[in-house]
Amino acid sequence: METKQKLRKLKHTLYNDGLGVIMLGGWSVLKLVMSVIGDGNIFDYANAEIDEDNLMLVKIFTYIFLVLGIIIIFFVHYYIGSRAMRVGKKDSKKRFFLIPTGFICIITLLSSMLSIAALKDNIDDLDTLSISLILDIMLSFLLLDIIVSTIRVGRLQKQIIAKEGE
Repeated sequence: METKQKLRKLKHTLYNDGLGVIMLGGWSVLKLVMSVIGDGNIFDYANAEIDEDNLMLVKIFTYIFLVLGIIIIFFVHYYIGSRAMRVGKKDSKKRFFLIPTGFICIITLLSSMLSIAALKDNIDDLDTLSISLILDIMLSFLLLDIIVSTIRVGRLQKQIIAKEGE
């Protein structure tokens, strides 16, 4: 009975982690928007001199890429979160979502390191960078917990099947 209790606990954890990833996907979208248009001049990042003739074209492409980035970021977080929730609710055998989960976890950890480097260089934005760092670390822990819990759920399910087969 102990194995079934562990399985139930891990599935509950997976469901909650998936919900957290979906919600922090909203944070990731907000972070992208703030980093691109937060300072008021979205063209400072390119360090490009833009002619008045091409200004509208550059703005259109910038906003198209911003919208595409928002859609991709939210979709990936939604996909990871919904798959983790599905494993937590049902006996889903699909584990492909662990690949983008690991990839996003690595990207989030790298983003956390960049936030730490930005904290050293820019003490004026201490509050914003600190919150960003905390949320990135929280998302990393959720993603790592999804990976570990999904693997453990699979192993426990195999143990239960083996015990029932005896």
